[in-house]
Amino acid sequence: MTTEDLLQDLKKKGELDERHLLASIRLLHLLASGKSSEEVMSTLLPFFQELSGCEAVAVRLREEEDYPYFHTLGFASEFVNAESHLCAKDLAGQIKRDNIGNPVLECMCGNILCGRFDHGKPFFTPNGSFWTNSTSELLEGTTEEDLQSRTRNRCSAEGYESVALVPLHHNEEIIGLIQFNDRRKDRFSKGFISLVELLADSVTVAVVRRWEEDSLRKREEYYRAMVTAFDGLIYICSADYRIEFLNEALKRRIGHDATGEPCYEALHGLDAICPWCKNDLIFAGESHRWVVQSPKDNRWYEVSNTPIRKNNKIVSKQAMIMDVTERQQLHEEILRKQQDLILANDLLESRVAERTANLEAAMREHESFSYSVSHDLRAPLRHINSFSAIMMEELADELPPTSKDYLERIRSASNRMGGLIDHLLELSRVGRAALKLEPVDLSEMAASILTVLQEMEPKRTVKIFVEEDMRVLGDRTLLQQLLQNLLGNAWKYTSKTVNAHIEFGSSKRGEGAVFYVKDNGAGFDMQYKDNLFVAFQRLHTGEFEGEGIGLTTAQRIIQRHSGDIWAEGEVGKGATFYFTLPN
Repeated sequence: MTTEDLLQDLKKKGELDERHLLASIRLLHLLASGKSSEEVMSTLLPFFQELSGCEAVAVRLREEEDYPYFHTLGFASEFVNAESHLCAKDLAGQIKRDNIGNPVLECMCGNILCGRFDHGKPFFTPNGSFWTNSTSELLEGTTEEDLQSRTRNRCSAEGYESVALVPLHHNEEIIGLIQFNDRRKDRFSKGFISLVELLADSVTVAVVRRWEEDSLRKREEYYRAMVTAFDGLIYICSADYRIEFLNEALKRRIGHDATGEPCYEALHGLDAICPWCKNDLIFAGESHRWVVQSPKDNRWYEVSNTPIRKNNKIVSKQAMIMDVTERQQLHEEILRKQQDLILANDLLESRVAERTANLEAAMREHESFSYSVSHDLRAPLRHINSFSAIMMEELADELPPTSKDYLERIRSASNRMGGLIDHLLELSRVGRAALKLEPVDLSEMAASILTVLQEMEPKRTVKIFVEEDMRVLGDRTLLQQLLQNLLGNAWKYTSKTVNAHIEFGSSKRGEGAVFYVKDNGAGFDMQYKDNLFVAFQRLHTGEFEGEGIGLTTAQRIIQRHSGDIWAEGEVGKGATFYFTLPN
């Protein structure tokens, strides 16, 4: 049954007079002719004011979480400003919410918009409307519980006796209401409220339709403005390659408005479909993006094609084009430079490999030479020692004291030289030996070395600390020699220190560890730290025994393991030697 049929039915029942019937039918025609929601409201309010004879009428419509006045007629501006928003707020100005998170809407308008009503009360209808012909009497004789929520009572305070609120239903939601106010009593009847409820459905349909049209119009305006202002090139074409739309930037690029022309001709100066065209795929529902060089101007363009649908059917395609010539040129230049860099890097690696091989060969030759020389020097030294000993033994009574002293000096010097040769051979072996990597417990190894040192000098009192569970991967023999040299140095250079202390531990550095041997012995001057690892360079001469080859050997062992070694110290306050080993 149509709305007009329902109106005729109300007239037959005596609930609607001829004037109301004609006015209502006129309203339906007015609603059908409006162009926007604003125009609909400008038509509605005068109509409802005339139909009801009320001083003031208004429409509230949903806006986010509130329902402010969308249009009013006959209300004072002070009333509209004070009553427009219905959301209750706390002292901080934040919207109050119920236990499920919905905003709390105040007053009788809030009841109607939230669907809070008891149609058993005479001032509510089964359809959720509110009406009274005397607000003063209603407030005197009705509890707040009956009114469903806290009311502001501004309508009553302004002297409005007759008040009616009719909801606007859309599907299962209430999107707003129509409000009638008059300072006179008895302005409404049950039949009039039924009529407005009936017309409210048509009002809702018109409002929603106009909302949708306004929203669509705004989106179209927005997209058109965006496309027009877009620096890139945009066009729309049909399945037969005819341009249906092109933005101003593309018109300027082409030199004229190419609407209706074939896209391949207007854009690229071709007399046939572009060989890279993907129209078939686009009109099959796919989107594509690619980069192409136009034969028309030899510039590079990034093209993005997407289908345009209407009523679930693809009717056109949209193409967005960006001139990426500079980007493409830069990309090609980067590729060229990368290729040049790769070639230069390959050449550098080749030269480094060649020089490394030469250096390794030279080092092997040097080590072999050092070994041979050191080994060959042993025989002459043995002869010197032997003949010196024979002369001392057989000619002891015939030699003057001066000659005996000379012989003793010869033997002492040859013994010292033999020691140096032994150290050189040891250093040579460190460089020549093949690494045999295996798990090594440095803590256990260090404790064993320090125990031997203590047993060799049982009268010494040295406070020793060795961190537990320091494990590495390395050559056991070389690492044994490394710790013997470093811990032996610490033991030697604390020999004249009261309350001597030696510590072997580690600290974290990134994903690896730094190991250290620390003592509080003689120390050294940091300005001479570069001489520490030079063969036969000793910072302590005379005070402590040694040949100056131990730290050089330690450095060579660490280098063989691809690690680092360095030292810090202070004269009279001890030294700390640090070293790293790969994980």
